[in-house]
Amino acid sequence: MEQLKDQGDPASALAEKCAEMIQIINRMKRFGRTWNETVPGHTKSSFLMFFDCMTDLKYQCKRLTKQIAAADSSE
Repeated sequence: MEQLKDQGDPASALAEKCAEMIQIINRMKRFGRTWNETVPGHTKSSFLMFFDCMTDLKYQCKRLTKQIAAADSSE
């Protein structure tokens, strides 16, 4: 999925990453997991999944910021 991180609308990608973070946190709380547990069907702990998602979220936020700045400078 890494190869697609620069594709599509940055605002939509940012919203998608926010939704993924919400899912990680909600599943942890719902199933009573700890941050260090590996989620069934995954190879990473909840924390590593959260950290990776946060990294992606920051990246998409920067993409959106650049898009907004470029639009502002062209006016």
